[in-house]
Amino acid sequence: MRKCIISDNSFFLLALQDDEVIRRGNVAAIHSRQLKSNCYLRPSVSDIFVVYISDIAERHRILSLIASLCSHCRIVLLYKMEGAPGCAFQGPFPWLISEKIGFSELYLCLYEAGKSMFDRRDFSEQELIVFRYLCEGYSVSQINKLAGLSEKHIYYLRQKTKRMFGLRGNNAATMSFYLDISKLNRRW
Repeated sequence: MRKCIISDNSFFLLALQDDEVIRRGNVAAIHSRQLKSNCYLRPSVSDIFVVYISDIAERHRILSLIASLCSHCRIVLLYKMEGAPGCAFQGPFPWLISEKIGFSELYLCLYEAGKSMFDRRDFSEQELIVFRYLCEGYSVSQINKLAGLSEKHIYYLRQKTKRMFGLRGNNAATMSFYLDISKLNRRW
C-alpha cells in the first residue's frame, strides 16, 4: 500500500518531509509537476492519495490520472473550507478534509484510510449533469430548461451533495468540489 501526498505547494511538501511522524510512516510527498502520466502513478486498490493542489487545471489533471476505470484507490482532498467540518475519517471516498489539518491529524487520516474498506461514492448521471452546469455558471432555472429536471430536484441534488461532504454555502470551494467530482468520475 502506497501513501502519497500530491501538492503544488513546495513549502507544504518541504514541511512534510521535515515532519518526523510523516517520515516514519513511509509517506511519499510528490510535487504535482513530477507527475506527467499515469505510468508514474499506476494506482492500485490499496493506494491512498492525498491531493492538495490549489491550481484548478493542475488538480483536475492529477485527479484524471488517479481516477482510471480500473483503479480503486482511496482519495482524500484537502480544501480551503469555511467553518471546517470535524475530521471524521470514515465513509465512502473521496474524503473532503480542511486544508488547516495538522500533520499528526493528516497522518491519522492516512492511517484510517488504510484501515477502511474501499468504498467509493458513486454519483448518478443526473447529479453529474447538475454539477457540470453549476460549474459552468448556469442558474437553477437555466439547468431546469437545459437538463429537463425540476428546480426542486436540482436543489435537492445540490443540497444532498453538500450535506454528504459537509460543505456550506455556494462558495468557490463548493463549486470547485463539484468540478473535482466530475474529474474523478470517468463517465463525464
